[in-house]
Amino acid sequence: MDIRHDLSNNRFVMLNDKGAETGSLVYDVEPDGNLIALHVNVSPELQGQGAAGLLLEALLAYARKNSLKIFPVCSYVAKKFSQNPDAYSDVAR
Repeated sequence: MDIRHDLSNNRFVMLNDKGAETGSLVYDVEPDGNLIALHVNVSPELQGQGAAGLLLEALLAYARKNSLKIFPVCSYVAKKFSQNPDAYSDVAR
């Protein structure tokens, strides 16, 4: 699996070995530059295998690299942030 940042469309995209999209994490950018995690979508065959977590890790890496905060509107991201607040305290808003 390959994860790419589609910066022009505010999303991280997961591609399989054949280049087909198998998942995405969509975000919005606030006026101050911080991020709003809107939605994570993973194809049914990858659900429960950590694919959503990989997409979240890509968003986290981007936020950390750019000193941005993330507001978790997406229920998956909100759940991860609430389950382990110490791990995300540097990026949670």
